[in-house]
Amino acid sequence: MSDEMYYFYHVAHMAKHFENGGCGVRPFLDLWILNHRMEFDGEKRDALLQKGGLLKFAKSSERMSEVWFSGAESDDLSDRFAAYIFHSGAYGTIEQRVQMGRAKRGGKFKYLLCRIFVPYSYLKKLYPILEKHKWLMPFYQIRRWFSVLFRGRVKHVTKELMFNASVDGDKVNSAGTLLSDLGL
Repeated sequence: MSDEMYYFYHVAHMAKHFENGGCGVRPFLDLWILNHRMEFDGEKRDALLQKGGLLKFAKSSERMSEVWFSGAESDDLSDRFAAYIFHSGAYGTIEQRVQMGRAKRGGKFKYLLCRIFVPYSYLKKLYPILEKHKWLMPFYQIRRWFSVLFRGRVKHVTKELMFNASVDGDKVNSAGTLLSDLGL
């Protein structure tokens, strides 16, 4: 993999985890190493990140790694970014996943609907037969519900629904602001 593609992959992976509840500190250390210990063409990296819509997130993440590992001065965005990351732990929390989901989708009800009726792009990863037979999607939605109910995930789903019902609107708004400020 070329340096630019690897860097893009790393930033995209960070963004995915960030949007799903948190990503921990390690990816920022990896960014710092990639920027300080490896030779690279910044213009090629930036062009690829721009094309993928991740340039703003990448620059903010690079700034965060400089604050943590090079002693750079933090700013308001860095402070909010750091607080979110430290609160989420290494793998994120259900509460933060719900906050981010609600911030992206616009409220409790829309978040609930998107968790009950998952999009085709997600469902076809679970059930590859849908690639050829998209018309089976309603049946596989129902199959997914039964697998959630009968494969020991009821406690997890119940926790997520409870967080969705009780999460503070101010936290959702601050998560939405953070997503917007990071370009996600």
